[in-house]
Amino acid sequence: MFTFWLDNEEATKRLGEDLALALKKGDLVILHGDLGTGKSILVRALIRTIADNAMLEVPSPTFTLVKTYDDLRLIVTHADLYRVDRLEEIEELGFEQALEDGILLIEWPKETEKMFGIAQFSIFLEYEGDGRLVTIKTEKDATARFERSFFIRSFLKENKREKAIRRYFLEDASRRSYETLMLGKTSEILMDAQEPTFSDEAQYSYAQTVHLATRIDRFIGIDRLLRENGFAAPKIHAADINAGLLIMENLGNAKIFDDKGQPIAKRYLACAKLLAGLHQKKWPQHQVWPDIILNIPVYDKKAMHAEVTLLLEWYLPYILQTKINETMRKNFYACWDTLFDHLQQTETSLVLRDFHSPNIIWRPRRKETQRLGLIDFQDAVIGPTVYDLVSLGQDARITIPRTLEAKIISHYKDNRKVNFDARNFDIAYAIVGALRASKILGIFVRLERRDKKSHYLRHLPRIIDYLLRNLNAPVLQSLKNCYQQIGVFSSKYSNIEE
Repeated sequence: MFTFWLDNEEATKRLGEDLALALKKGDLVILHGDLGTGKSILVRALIRTIADNAMLEVPSPTFTLVKTYDDLRLIVTHADLYRVDRLEEIEELGFEQALEDGILLIEWPKETEKMFGIAQFSIFLEYEGDGRLVTIKTEKDATARFERSFFIRSFLKENKREKAIRRYFLEDASRRSYETLMLGKTSEILMDAQEPTFSDEAQYSYAQTVHLATRIDRFIGIDRLLRENGFAAPKIHAADINAGLLIMENLGNAKIFDDKGQPIAKRYLACAKLLAGLHQKKWPQHQVWPDIILNIPVYDKKAMHAEVTLLLEWYLPYILQTKINETMRKNFYACWDTLFDHLQQTETSLVLRDFHSPNIIWRPRRKETQRLGLIDFQDAVIGPTVYDLVSLGQDARITIPRTLEAKIISHYKDNRKVNFDARNFDIAYAIVGALRASKILGIFVRLERRDKKSHYLRHLPRIIDYLLRNLNAPVLQSLKNCYQQIGVFSSKYSNIEE
């Protein structure tokens, strides 16, 4: 149970923001309180936060009973049951569907708990002195979600940002989430990256093997290295390393693709040039600062092996509805072991690992490398130099035509002047391309199956196309035969191209 004393309307609005950022689909929120205790103010702030629109009209549904906001990040159904007397009337309002589709907010809830059980959030408002006393009772995982949101507000207060306007920004394929913070005309980004808890040993083992960052100090260290070397990583204003919280510079919101989701060639070529410059620098694997120690892992054969295994463990069972036999598995790994040996001989550098459109911000008023803002690099490793170029030229979220991919590769080569391993470049590019595509097919299916993030499946046809491009390289002929045999292309997502 949480208790707050709110001394004014602005404090009530901030509580509405904090509550909004703790909600998820399926939550029931009920509000108790006499007329004038602030229920409408709280609900209005909550809905406007979800809408990311401080001017959104949020009328009281006293007479209409129900108002639905179905074009928001979360569908919100707002009900006022003050004029409803009978349970039968409530049953006719379609609340079951509202909870399936989004969240349900009910003022004057009356008999609703007989229908739905105990609400995830039960809010009680009452007069106390010149302010309001608010008590919030939470159930199950709602408690942890609200505790985290309230802890973030405390973190903001510690860093002179208590009155910042919080808005949901985005989630990524990991468990990290982000918010925008507005304080006056200043916009900043809050990263919420709690140290993960793993549901089983397999999840923990995978994260360790492929060198995924579990603490934000690795992000901080890579950020410092990039900034010290002239790259536009965000300036970090405040951090609580143990809590997994950062407040950092907002680099902007312009993308390297247009409003129709088409790549802007000029911007992709600028990214290729940036990589050429990044790969001509020497990067330390170990760096010490007074507050953190950075150790950048090596992207080794064990990590590569674990990543391609995602294709077998997630993608193939999804499209074939069965697992392949042991003979096929052995052939799969035999093909990859030979290719991994090839990569041990290739040039290495700092690999940001997800250098593609979601993580690159276009800053048109800046020059040279400062035009490109870099984010989401906490999983950086020392690995094959071509890895990030593959991530760019075969962008997992934006379809890159073959012609543009060729220009990206050519532009990169033209800008590499020091220590460029041209002889092994094309071979390494094809191998890493096949490796990355195989991994991503598995990850996107895992996100749908395990994490219920079904929207990632729409990217599968693009990844299959990239995989086929790479498999046409002569060095990958055995792997291509293997993939055909085990059924990688036996789905609606692909057609074999010879």
